[in-house]
Amino acid sequence: MNQWRPGKKEKLFRRKTWVSSTQPSTSYDQDAVHSFSQPRSVKLKRTTVDSLYHDLEAQSVVMARAKEVQAKLSPSHPSLIKVMLPSHVTGGFWLGLPKGFCDIHLPKQDTAMVLEDENGKLYETKYLSDKTGLSAGWRGFSIAHKLLQGDVIVFHLVLPNKFMVYIVRSNSAAKVDGALGLKYEASNKQTPIYSKENIPCVKEEQITLEDVNAEETNIVPVKEETEEDHNPVSLPMDIHDEREQTNSHVLLDTEMMPVLEESENERRSCGSNSKNGIRLSDSRLAFDKVNSLDDFIISVNGLIIDSEFSNHIRAKYYELCCSQKSFLHDHILEGLNYKLVSGIISETVNIADAIRASKVTTSQEHLVTWDKTLTAFEGLGMNVGFLRVRINQLLTLSLKPEKKKEAEMMRDSKQEELHILLTKIMEGRTMVRQLEAKISSLDTDIKHMDKLFKEVASAPWCLEG
Repeated sequence: MNQWRPGKKEKLFRRKTWVSSTQPSTSYDQDAVHSFSQPRSVKLKRTTVDSLYHDLEAQSVVMARAKEVQAKLSPSHPSLIKVMLPSHVTGGFWLGLPKGFCDIHLPKQDTAMVLEDENGKLYETKYLSDKTGLSAGWRGFSIAHKLLQGDVIVFHLVLPNKFMVYIVRSNSAAKVDGALGLKYEASNKQTPIYSKENIPCVKEEQITLEDVNAEETNIVPVKEETEEDHNPVSLPMDIHDEREQTNSHVLLDTEMMPVLEESENERRSCGSNSKNGIRLSDSRLAFDKVNSLDDFIISVNGLIIDSEFSNHIRAKYYELCCSQKSFLHDHILEGLNYKLVSGIISETVNIADAIRASKVTTSQEHLVTWDKTLTAFEGLGMNVGFLRVRINQLLTLSLKPEKKKEAEMMRDSKQEELHILLTKIMEGRTMVRQLEAKISSLDTDIKHMDKLFKEVASAPWCLEG
């Protein structure tokens, strides 16, 4: 039950509650508690952070652990703490995020947001920019991890569309899902933002909390770090004393993501080594500045996505771009998910390879299918017109045997018609000769017509009978 003291008024929490580093204790106003005790007011009762825990000690332990986790996260990336309310884990399964955090750090349009748990398993959710929250996919994540009200989640934005998620369980004071054994890269090692070097690596290690005995700590590591250990890095936070808080019980982590300088060696490494992962691109490199495959960087919407391709695909795509003296994706539609763009590039390379390997026996249906696929890519801004021209040339060549067959069939048909006509001509000629002979005979008779007519007319009468 909620703890409250008569005569002491404290402020109510809003339904959507989140904390960045400090969570002040809260309780209901006496009048509010009295009104909530009435049966007619049950439907209007709101869930508060205090009401999620059996006592203040349990709440303080959970929040202390969550803050400890957040303090150990890399300072290169923003993070936030979210307390699970019933609406987050039951019913609609909608998770609202702080608007201030979303405005600063998250995309301005709806996009797919990836959640990676302590086991490295990825879950795709739908981030709605207008509503500043996670929708489709959050239900599956919540069910898969058996989230309960009162659990606290630390979200660490390691990529523009990816959160590392650390779960602090409220029902087990000694258990944190892969959260208390965190060690990170040293702060003096500068690496580009949103690179895998900045993603926290985890090694099994016990950490003593200020408010929790070391004996109560049970560590469940997320990953094992195989590289050399580095000094832990604390995440700077904008923390205010509880006594200085007036109208708000919510703290906003306004730490901006720093843009770190990138050395030329790291830049080249990103272009030739897929181990660097997705990274931010400071500027777009003009293709005429690319002198070799090592200089070739595939950048989409400000992200370097070379790690999405195998060495073969990347090399082949480089050859295609060199043939056109430009990046084929240079005018790709803005705002497309980088996964979709990488798929388009890979499929373009595959079609180009298939065109190169095509033979006379290649099915025309395949050529037509390739052309339709490239037509769709072209509609998205991909420069694949030269590939379509080649396909049309192959289609034209592949049609010649069929055209030959059609011509042969037409020739045979005309020859048959000609044979029929010749037969009719021969029959006609014979008939003409016969008619000419008949006409000649009749002509002779006509010449002696007068004589014969007179002979017949002057002939004696014949006796009848």
